Amino acid sequence: MILIGIAMTLVVHNIHPISDDPTFNQLSRLVGGHWQNATGQNYLIDNHFRFEADGKLIQSSGSVAAGRKTVLYMHASMGWDRVKKSIFYLDIHDNDTVYAGHIKLEKDALVFNFGELFDPKPHYTIRMRFLDDDHYEASEGFGPNLLMTRSRD
Repeated sequence: MILIGIAMTLVVHNIHPISDDPTFNQLSRLVGGHWQNATGQNYLIDNHFRFEADGKLIQSSGSVAAGRKTVLYMHASMGWDRVKKSIFYLDIHDNDTVYAGHIKLEKDALVFNFGELFDPKPHYTIRMRFLDDDHYEASEGFGPNLLMTRSRD
């Protein structure tokens, strides 16, 4: 009887083997160490990625600082959206902004398509591409690309 209940749960929830998902596997490269933007910019982004939920979820915590003052705190989660059958992106900035969307892999770039959860009118697209294991470049389509570098813990 217990086995039937487990089988029904798996069927109803359409459990996806996230370890087989190419987008999630590419995102997994972020896990470990601290990622910071290149020096010489007016602000410092510091972000740390880790696995949660037995490796089925990636969570990040980070901040943006201007000079010595932190001006923004960020917390994000990325995992499997069983309804859309793709990787979801949920990002909270400070206590007043929540972004939600999805991530897909296009050739060698991770493409984040998202908007504000409670006001979906603004829409954003960020393209992220790994240069090697410890560097990635992100582009919002305006302004210079952002180069991030990992320092290992």
